[in-house]
Amino acid sequence: MVGYAYAVLFRKRPAYRYTAKHSIYVHHEQLGRGVGRRLLQELIDACAAAGFRQMIGYIDADNAPSLALHEKFGFARAGLLCGVAYRHGRWSDTVMVQRSLGAGTTAPPPVTASGR
Repeated sequence: MVGYAYAVLFRKRPAYRYTAKHSIYVHHEQLGRGVGRRLLQELIDACAAAGFRQMIGYIDADNAPSLALHEKFGFARAGLLCGVAYRHGRWSDTVMVQRSLGAGTTAPPPVTASGR
């Protein structure tokens, strides 16, 4: 396996049902070969097709290649979580990134059969 990506609901409460949280992992031997780019594009397309309006990601603040990749795909930095991960013998910061999909926040979601 060279890498994988997935998306889940950002929060379980119904109000957040149009927002997905995603993760992408690329095997260290495959870095710089376009695997992350292809996975991220497929994930964006799949989330948009599923009706999500926002995508959220959390990236280690020291992971400059992943931050740059997300910026190329239209993600903006939405927050910094200081010292939330303990890895490799030290505390790490995490950057939250966000991207709109489809109409984003410019229009309400479609009305469902229940009228909501």
